[in-house]
Amino acid sequence: MEVGSKVFVVDELHGWLQATLLNIRSEAQEAEVIIEADDNLGVAGGEVRRVDLTHPDLKAWHEGYGDTSRDKTVAAATPLPLQNLHLPVFGVEDLCSLGFLHPPALLFNLRKRFLAKQPYTYSGEICISVNPYEMLEDLYCESIKETYALATTAAELAPHIYAISASAYRGLTGGLNGGLGQNQSILVSGESGAGKTEVCKQLMSFLAFIAEVTDRGEKDVAAKGTNNAKSTVTKVLESNPLLESFGNAQTVKNDNSSRFGKFTQLQFRYSSMQRPSLVGSECITYLLEKSRVAHHSRGERTFHIFYQLLAAPETIKAKVMLSGKKVTNFNYTMCDHGGSDTTVIEGVSDANRFTATADALSLIGVNTEEQEELWGLLAGILYLGEIHFVGEEGASGSEEARIKDMDMGDIGALRRAAALLLGRLGEGLSDEDGTTALEQALCYRSVKTRHENYVVPMTHAQAVDARDALAKELYARIFTWLVGRINASTCQDTDNKVQSAPSSSMCMLGLLDIFGFESFDVNRFEQLCINFCNERLQQRYVADVFKSVQQEYEEEGITWEFVEFSDNAPVLELIEGRMGLITILNEECMLAKGTDTAFTSKLTALHAEHPHLQRDRLNPLDFMVHHYAGPVKYTAAGFVARNRDTLLNDLSEVLETSRKPLIQALFPCDQSRKGSHGTVTPPITDSAEKKGTTSDTNSELKMYGNKYAISVPIRARRNIAAETVATKFKRQLQDLMETVAATRVQYIRCIKPNQGKCAGVMEPRMVLNQLRYAGVLEAIRISRSAYPNRIPHSDFVQRFGLLAPHLTRKLREGDLAMKTTRLLQKLLPLTSVRTFAPSNTPDVTTGNLICTRPKWEIGRTAVYFTKGTLEGLEEARLHILNRQATTVQRYIRGVRQAQAFRRLRAHTITLQSAVRARRQRVSFCRTRAQVTEVQAIWRRKQAAKVVHARRVNSCATKLQTAIRRYLQLTRFRKMRAGMVRLQAHSRRHQALSTYKLMLSEAKEQAKLENQLEALKRRLEEESEARRKAEEKLSEAGQNPSGSVQKNTNCESELEAATPGQGGDVLDKSISTLSEEQGQLLEQLRRKVLTDRGKYLHLKEVMETYRKEVEGLRAENQRVKDAHAAAGLSFTALHQHASNLQRVNKRLMREREQAVEEVRRLESESIRSLQRVREEIRQQQEKLESQMRRAREELAGKIQMYELEVQMRIKQDRTMETMINLVQKRVGIVDPELIQELVEMRYTCHMDVRDNVASRSSLIGGISSSALTGALEDGSAMSRASKLFSAFGALVKGEGHG
Repeated sequence: MEVGSKVFVVDELHGWLQATLLNIRSEAQEAEVIIEADDNLGVAGGEVRRVDLTHPDLKAWHEGYGDTSRDKTVAAATPLPLQNLHLPVFGVEDLCSLGFLHPPALLFNLRKRFLAKQPYTYSGEICISVNPYEMLEDLYCESIKETYALATTAAELAPHIYAISASAYRGLTGGLNGGLGQNQSILVSGESGAGKTEVCKQLMSFLAFIAEVTDRGEKDVAAKGTNNAKSTVTKVLESNPLLESFGNAQTVKNDNSSRFGKFTQLQFRYSSMQRPSLVGSECITYLLEKSRVAHHSRGERTFHIFYQLLAAPETIKAKVMLSGKKVTNFNYTMCDHGGSDTTVIEGVSDANRFTATADALSLIGVNTEEQEELWGLLAGILYLGEIHFVGEEGASGSEEARIKDMDMGDIGALRRAAALLLGRLGEGLSDEDGTTALEQALCYRSVKTRHENYVVPMTHAQAVDARDALAKELYARIFTWLVGRINASTCQDTDNKVQSAPSSSMCMLGLLDIFGFESFDVNRFEQLCINFCNERLQQRYVADVFKSVQQEYEEEGITWEFVEFSDNAPVLELIEGRMGLITILNEECMLAKGTDTAFTSKLTALHAEHPHLQRDRLNPLDFMVHHYAGPVKYTAAGFVARNRDTLLNDLSEVLETSRKPLIQALFPCDQSRKGSHGTVTPPITDSAEKKGTTSDTNSELKMYGNKYAISVPIRARRNIAAETVATKFKRQLQDLMETVAATRVQYIRCIKPNQGKCAGVMEPRMVLNQLRYAGVLEAIRISRSAYPNRIPHSDFVQRFGLLAPHLTRKLREGDLAMKTTRLLQKLLPLTSVRTFAPSNTPDVTTGNLICTRPKWEIGRTAVYFTKGTLEGLEEARLHILNRQATTVQRYIRGVRQAQAFRRLRAHTITLQSAVRARRQRVSFCRTRAQVTEVQAIWRRKQAAKVVHARRVNSCATKLQTAIRRYLQLTRFRKMRAGMVRLQAHSRRHQALSTYKLMLSEAKEQAKLENQLEALKRRLEEESEARRKAEEKLSEAGQNPSGSVQKNTNCESELEAATPGQGGDVLDKSISTLSEEQGQLLEQLRRKVLTDRGKYLHLKEVMETYRKEVEGLRAENQRVKDAHAAAGLSFTALHQHASNLQRVNKRLMREREQAVEEVRRLESESIRSLQRVREEIRQQQEKLESQMRRAREELAGKIQMYELEVQMRIKQDRTMETMINLVQKRVGIVDPELIQELVEMRYTCHMDVRDNVASRSSLIGGISSSALTGALEDGSAMSRASKLFSAFGALVKGEGHG
């Protein structure tokens, strides 16, 4: 190999790394390389590393090329695998198109596509699917489905599982020519977590879609038939989630891992246009991991359906005795608290999954009653796990198992399990009998001899095993029953049963979702069965790959007899041969005391010389089998028990006596062994039965009407040696291989990129191991065994034309194949590499294909090379490229030297110019400094003059400022003195008005007092006159003539004083009061207007003050402007006289003083303005308070006035009433008294009018004297009222007399 070649080197962490070759030391078997940077792997690059050429991975790489691995010359020529250069950014879509195809090239191409969100890659006819651990919606949308559905060939589009399923569907139709095609199969394999289940979902969804798309144009299908077809498709698609609930579980590697194998036969019916339509499906299951019911590892879960049931609604749980129960309450769901606490699988909670499971059961025809019975059986399995045993010493001294009684917890679990599984045991039997029977079957076993039956107590371990065996067998039969119901709902009638070859009406497309090759730290019986299945599939896979290679070589016109491949027939013979592993295990299971140790001893003894079997000398129970994917070490502990997989007859008999319909279907009564309690299941005729295919129990499910039953094989009933798990699995695997062999098979290999289930992360070594287990590397080895390297004609001419440039120029025109041939004849002579010993005939099975092989052959589209030939051409090409590169480098170095000389000369000239320029600049700077000094002296003198003038101006400005301040202050003081005088005058005027008002009130009070005294005197006089009149009357009784005359005079006087006159006086007094009230309101209105004028005057005064303040502000602004102008002048002087420092400092001090003075004046003006504002505010508040008091006093006066007027009017009316009464009712009254009363009323009326007039003149306020006078007036009126009352009584007495 040439130095500089791009190679791959082994790395312990990343598997392989890209590197560049630096040196090879053949004698030391070492190579020195420099590692290239790889951001995806986190490799920085630049590291120089020594590579051991004898590394095991490099040896495995050499051996991977097949028959040329024995050629030491070729191996030495290419000690390291070469890189494929100039690949697309996302890698190639088909690995077979790589020029150098080896494990590192394959790994790096897969990683490129994986990181580019392209999980699918072809390897010939195989599709490799790398699980992205995220949903790539763009790859599964409706538009993508339609694109692949309508494509004619898979080569038109990018790799996709849709292309595989579309190719299989086209195979059903017979291609583009129409007619009947061939039945198809798609085999999906990979380890747990590789995405097999999701791939199968997508395949089934796409097949249903493509069947619908291709059938859109047909018009002969009735609407009812279309609806039935859609219902069937829905059942087929919904059966997958249903099987996931009962057959999938969470493991360490995968949250939704399938714990069984599944072969789904999608049934298609040819339509009138020979287009297959999906009409049904039939599911065949293999090897359910029922041991997971009772045991699972830490961090894992048992089957999903148990957790879904515990998350179901309480109404459903209450019907099966699970009310309030959780996952942590059951041993089978926790496994000694080592289970997983996950409640969400793939983003869906267990509760939501339970709802979907119930809907799916309803869809396939399981009604509500049957569902409740199914939930009860699952709950019974959970309660079986809650039954615990304890070993006690029996009567014979041996250990006997008893159910452990912990606060009746285990007894309660036993009763619930019996009630859920057995129900009523028959007529006359109670639930207690069922509990006792179940307890007896769990703790004792029956031993039958020819003459007697014995009941033998079981040990603690045997009782636990019997309990777990019952739970596992019960769940396995439930799973079998479910598969049968699904098939009964989706499968077509037996008349239309799909045959191995398509008929005129039906065809089949099978999807095999099978477990991949497994190799763990501890491998048991299940791993042996799984790997045995993979060995059979690998044999079929290798044969199909061989056929594809043969077809490729025939299409290219290349002799294909040179292809060789390895065969795994010896391993299969070791496992399933006549005296193979399965046969020995079955023989050991037939023995009553067969053990695992005896099995391993017989196996190693019979096959001690077998190359694929190796015995472990340290542990007699361990042995190793060399599978196609690598050696696997098995532990034989438990092989015999797991292979037997038997259930005690006592437990079977107990379940056969159950009254539960579903239990009766799962455990039918054996007619040859009728119990005393149960009934025999009626026979089922072949015409009435409908078969549901399964492989997980020793029986077959049959359904008739609404009844279900398990028909137990006759061999299991009559023979001692029942069919074992391995035998049954071998038989079913053989049937599967026969079915697959009758179809055209396509392969999808699923790869798990990392253990952490993280998106965007790929672990190289893990991926390489899976590629080896999946047989991809073997397929590549087969496809490249004869001619491992190939390159298209155009690429070959373009890449290696430089090795013969003259020939290439001559062959510019012409056929491309002819150009390639001429070029190869020029570069490589047509000689053989190696000749094998001839054999009789090529054997496809064993791969003994031997003949002479040339170094190269030309196909129709590409050139095929033997190992080492293309590497030699690459080495020659690299040598020529190195020589041409050396020539180019020579010319480039010459050009660079010439350019360097030109740059040096240009730099020298530039340096000289810089030196001359510096000298001239120094001279210029010196001259400029001298001129600047002279200019500075002259500017200093000019600046001194300007400073002096500025200083004088500044002093004048200060003087003017002081004078203006004094004038403004003087004006302000005068204004303030005037305001004080004005305020004093206003206060004096107000006080004088108040004094006058108080004086008038005092006078009125005195006048009223005098009137009251006069009235008092007159009343006294009247009383005296009355007394005298009475005396005279008494005396007149003695002189009647005189009395009559006096009465006549009194009547005439009373007639003279008519009542009409009193009414006129009252009307006049009322009108007078109204006029006085209007005058009083007018005076009040005038007073308010006067106060408002005063307020407006004060507002004008405030506006005057505000204008004066604005003037002061403008004056202050002029001072600030002057200060700013002075500042600008000082700045200009400072710029022009910077060298005069002392003068500048002095000017700065003066400027600071001026600024301080301006600030002081500004603060004084602001303070003065604030004082003026404060005084104005105080005056305004005072005026407002005075106006408020005046309004309050005025309101009080008005109220008192109204009350007094009403009282006076009432008194006046009372007096008028009294006078009228006296005139009407008194016949003889003194006329003088009546006249006095009338005068007194008039006087009171006039007093009221005068009082109203005086009250209306009061504006300034009400005094205490006025209030006192009003009270006294009230007392006087009360006295007058008393006097009138006495007078009225007197008159009343006289009237009566």
